[in-house]
Amino acid sequence: MRVLGTGRANGGISFLHALGCGNGCSAPIDLHMTVSLIDGKTENLDDKHGILEASLDWWRAKDLSLPEGDLGWQVHSDIPSGMGLKSSSALAVAALNALSNATDRRLTHFSIAHAVVNIQTQTGCSLTGGLDDAITASGLGMRLVDNNDLGYAAMLKIFNPLDLEIFIVLRGRRKSAIDKAAFEALQPRFEEACLKLLDGDLLAAFTQNGIAVARCLSDDEALRLYSEIESGSTDRVAITGSGPAIAVLSETNSAAATAERLDSLGLNFIRTRMLQVREDDFVVDPWEDEVWA
Repeated sequence: MRVLGTGRANGGISFLHALGCGNGCSAPIDLHMTVSLIDGKTENLDDKHGILEASLDWWRAKDLSLPEGDLGWQVHSDIPSGMGLKSSSALAVAALNALSNATDRRLTHFSIAHAVVNIQTQTGCSLTGGLDDAITASGLGMRLVDNNDLGYAAMLKIFNPLDLEIFIVLRGRRKSAIDKAAFEALQPRFEEACLKLLDGDLLAAFTQNGIAVARCLSDDEALRLYSEIESGSTDRVAITGSGPAIAVLSETNSAAATAERLDSLGLNFIRTRMLQVREDDFVVDPWEDEVWA
């Protein structure tokens, strides 16, 4: 089978869960996914939400050109799926980038992010639409956004990335469904985390969001692990997304000690870094391409 186009996207970790107060914030990490559009039908067993087909449907609905014949996909990823690491957003972003590459139809980062919100809502893989996750996966870095607003006003604050080592603690699959009422009950906690982000205190927001999410999920194991991992260190620890993965933020000079501590606790983890994406790395005009609307 011939590769017609290839796209790439990155994973991320949460600093503010959008289900808590309507605003969300994710940060890009150095874990990536590559998706190729190929000439021939394929089955993608890891795409349980049907994101790849929904991406094609979105492309067709916008009356954008496609290669002739049967189309399929190949996916290569180092982002664990179903862990809160933005793998669904990354899959949609990479698929749209592959379609763009195959057809020479350039879309802006903002166009792709807004399309991903549409795709994730349609497939039911996000309760909020996931604008914050889509922005991070599409290469726009770390932004605090209003997930209820798809216009440019949704961008509440842009952050330069933190120069940190990231450890992703893997804990198997999510054990229970997400209870929206539990998040609504703790809305003041998430609003406090949002205010900390607006004040520029990213690490405090990360910690507060993580505690609130664990309580919303009744995840006592996560709360216990927070304490054990942070003990005697300057590390910050929190569930990412709706879990079950836990992200550990570590300064470079203490990362070796963090790795040893996680090993001593018998935890399964991935070591990576926060991606250094800055404002001048991408096109910032969201209105130059009207395809996303």
